[in-house]
Amino acid sequence: MRGLTNENDWLGNSANNKRYIEWKIEWKIGWKIEWKIGWKIEWKIGWKIEWKIEWKIGWL
Repeated sequence: MRGLTNENDWLGNSANNKRYIEWKIEWKIGWKIEWKIGWKIEWKIGWKIEWKIEWKIGWL
């Protein structure tokens, strides 16, 4: 990458922009899927544990 001239930067930038757009799309889709699944699992497990602990403390 060190030996690039300004002319080559244009080619590099268009390739980088394409890669960036692909990455952005992939990231958004991946993030939404991961977030929805992860959130549901975390919420259900975390909520049940938290609720049980709070309920037990509240009744002690």
